[in-house]
Amino acid sequence: MPTLTRAQEEKLARLLAERLAAERLAVRLYEAAAAKAEDPRAAASGELQALVRLHLALELEHVSFLEGRMRALGLDPAAPEERELESELAQRGLFDLILRAQEPLARTLPALLGAGMLDHAGWHALVVFANETGDVEARDAFRRRLWEEHEHLERLRAIVSAGRVRREAA
Repeated sequence: MPTLTRAQEEKLARLLAERLAAERLAVRLYEAAAAKAEDPRAAASGELQALVRLHLALELEHVSFLEGRMRALGLDPAAPEERELESELAQRGLFDLILRAQEPLARTLPALLGAGMLDHAGWHALVVFANETGDVEARDAFRRRLWEEHEHLERLRAIVSAGRVRREAA
């Protein structure tokens, strides 16, 4: 890792904290989506159920990765500020819609797509930062997770645009 200026260290700490908060919330979102997809009233396909479970596993890996990065930089991923960011994100309407148990899967999936776009943008910001600082190792690690988000978005977008979930379900 190249030597960073104090301003770059602060920016990296902020970007990692924001990303960690978003990823922790994404775990909660995908847990809620998995419960909805597995509800028989949702009539979700096995493909959709598998996609949701796969992305839940990816989000859990992203949390672990980010916590490790933060610890390696001497940052505390459990600090109160990180939890405040998570709470702030959770209060936004998009996330509230997904977490609401009574919302049908058909309304949850487009909201998950929107949350995924925000997730994608967050990983992109980390890739850009790593490029700016010349940190090839970090860039490659962030890029891999950006690509995972991209692939997931494409699969989810196909399901949403094809209308493959009953609108009246649950």
